[in-house]
Amino acid sequence: GRTALHHAAIRNHVSITQSLISVPKIHLNIPDNRNWTPITYSAALGHTTLFSTLLAAFPPSQITTILNTKDNQGRTTLSWAAGQGNSDVVKLLLAIPGIDVNATDGDNWTPLTYAVAHGHTETVKALL
Repeated sequence: GRTALHHAAIRNHVSITQSLISVPKIHLNIPDNRNWTPITYSAALGHTTLFSTLLAAFPPSQITTILNTKDNQGRTTLSWAAGQGNSDVVKLLLAIPGIDVNATDGDNWTPLTYAVAHGHTETVKALL
């Protein structure tokens, strides 16, 4: 199931997200049934400000692992952002050391493959 933080991320409620992440010991990275976390939803849906808000809430030592984690389809956060043409989020992700730009899913598709297949020119340029 989804947490309150999932729903805030899906609906792009930045102020609610800020309130939730300020709660001591809140779990920021709980996956739902698809193995999507709130940060995955924010990236896939192009909620750039909310994505940045969540990103800043994680300890730096955990960010790469969190973002390179694959969902039930074998896709990473970058793969979803690229496939949806969310170039601003893609650029933020590419600036993170250790982000796996060549991660493949169950169909052997990379983030670049998704961006090309869906015709997202700006995202393709960012990934090249």
